Amino acid sequence: MRMSVELSQDRRALLLSGPQHYDKTRPVTHRIRGFMEQADPLGIAIVSTILKKYGFETSWTEMRSGMASNLDCLIGQFPLVAISSRFFDTGLTQEAIRIAQSKGKITIVGGYGPTFSPENFDR
Repeated sequence: MRMSVELSQDRRALLLSGPQHYDKTRPVTHRIRGFMEQADPLGIAIVSTILKKYGFETSWTEMRSGMASNLDCLIGQFPLVAISSRFFDTGLTQEAIRIAQSKGKITIVGGYGPTFSPENFDR
């Protein structure tokens, strides 16, 4: 009950996704990861659209290695955090989850990393 009251007062959501890059030197990996790179921003865009439908203001940020202190400050500003993760940015995602949970934020984690390998992500 308390969470819905807090969300009704502050309807802002932080959307996080991993770095947008892939390996062009390996053709098979390049094609597969290139496709996945296109799907990742699409997934977070769909989440944004749904949240906006319910009156949320959304803000997207790309997670990058070494930005834990920036994430700490950024996550602290939003009541809801939605994270899109892949296999190769699990460490970044875990750090964002840890920060959000330590601050008592509502946290949603999705993407093809947690979808296909949920055992690699904290609950």
